[in-house]
Amino acid sequence: MIRLFAITLVLACAARAEAQGLFDPSIDREWASIQTQCTLIEGVPLIGKTAGLSPQAVALSALMSYHEAALPILGPGRPRRVERLLAQGRFHGEAMSKAESSALETALYRSEDTSFRQYLKYARRHPWFTEGQVRAAALQDTVTLDPTQTFRNVAEARGQSVKIEEGAPRFATIRSAVDNKLIGVLAFNNDKTLYPVVGYAGDRQAIVIDPEEARPNYRPASELLLTESDRKSQGAFARKVREYLQRIKVPVDIVTSCRGARPSGLKLVNVEKLPPSRFYLITEWTVDVPHTMMKFHGAEDAATDR
Repeated sequence: MIRLFAITLVLACAARAEAQGLFDPSIDREWASIQTQCTLIEGVPLIGKTAGLSPQAVALSALMSYHEAALPILGPGRPRRVERLLAQGRFHGEAMSKAESSALETALYRSEDTSFRQYLKYARRHPWFTEGQVRAAALQDTVTLDPTQTFRNVAEARGQSVKIEEGAPRFATIRSAVDNKLIGVLAFNNDKTLYPVVGYAGDRQAIVIDPEEARPNYRPASELLLTESDRKSQGAFARKVREYLQRIKVPVDIVTSCRGARPSGLKLVNVEKLPPSRFYLITEWTVDVPHTMMKFHGAEDAATDR
């Protein structure tokens, strides 16, 4: 047992040393230019690896969390998310009638409810995980060594479809993806080591998230759990609750932004000097209407609305 642990530790240290050689230390010098030009996809959670989470699940969770803002995949409900989806009016190039839109609205709200229930199952098991880490914990039940298949499994289970392009990493491809707010992942060691790609610098460097270095922000529970009226109430009970929650610090994922200091989890890699690797790019993650209707609206309801 001790020998096995020692071997595992040596391999982990070797992998970390290899990763450190991959990163370009010039990111702090480049940061001002990155901020000015905003060559960064904003709003991507920097999810840190912690005990019990695999590196692959953590990295893929960042991509899934980014798309969670637009689609109910695995997480709490988002205000007006379903309304924004319906306002698009078209799915797979086809316009929808009023009856079809109403039926889809019902299905999407049921999908959002299912997404939240599944999220809560894992959140209760890991109460001190960030939202992104909870998704990573859920992904570990789905993740395969093929990122494309992993995301297809996740999307299909939720009545959604995902399109992924795969190929050798090229700077022009990464720059175009970032400019179009499309997120991808660099994969090394036969897809065992993954780094989400969230930006670029200069004419050859990609900005990636290093899960080993990403750290959450700790905020008072009172900021996250109380309504505006609760925070302003002068009642004795409300004050007591605020004082209690103020002492509890809740971990929250830091998200990428072109403002403020550089988070520790963002690193630079020179795309022209990469070891053997692949680049997986999510070009589309959307609602699969027939699949969503069958899964969340019910065959009888869907037939009636048609």
